[in-house]
Amino acid sequence: MANDEMLVSCAQPKIEPGSVLDAMVALGPVKASVYLSALVEEVQNCLDRCDFTTHTSDILRVREQIHALKNVLAPTGSSELLGACDQLGRDVYAGTDPVTLERRYKAIAKAGMKLIKQFKGSLSNV
Repeated sequence: MANDEMLVSCAQPKIEPGSVLDAMVALGPVKASVYLSALVEEVQNCLDRCDFTTHTSDILRVREQIHALKNVLAPTGSSELLGACDQLGRDVYAGTDPVTLERRYKAIAKAGMKLIKQFKGSLSNV
């Protein structure tokens, strides 16, 4: 494999043991569910604000959006999602096409939202 080839993880994101969300279970399903609902809303806010293709979307603004998404997804502890955010940030500086960046950003956000919703659904079994 050449040095300039990127390794891509196909692993499914998961809530990591010891993460904030993993610890939320100790609060009980009702309190944890409220927190998770707020987290889902924050991910949706990131999706709603995502626009990398307009003339006002400079590198700094795009990086800020990626950083905000990573902060919202941080409580999952998911190395797959957080690593994807890091790679997306590097790709901004590498000059990746804004349409591609936006599509990947939205895919990461949607994967995070799905993971959080699945975790929330599993709380009823606790």
